[in-house]
Amino acid sequence: MVVAQAVDWTNVLVALIAGTPAIIAAIGVYNVHEKIKTPSGKSIGKQVEDALHVALANNMHLNAVSSKVEALVPSEAVQEETKVPGLNEANGHAE
Repeated sequence: MVVAQAVDWTNVLVALIAGTPAIIAAIGVYNVHEKIKTPSGKSIGKQVEDALHVALANNMHLNAVSSKVEALVPSEAVQEETKVPGLNEANGHAE
């Protein structure tokens, strides 16, 4: 056991003291990460992206139906539509 005698335990203790805050922070981040998972197991960003795709698809379907029945588009809807970047591009309209 010559190796155990060559270890300077003062340096090991200093390294542990210096590394303790980082270890505690890593455990805290892991706990927060586990708590914010959605019930489906997807990340929140993926859920938001999926919701965006569904909203865009619904908007495209509504535009197709409204053009066939010649429904008027309220100006409030156009104003709200311009607040979403890329929405007009996804519908085939130029901004």
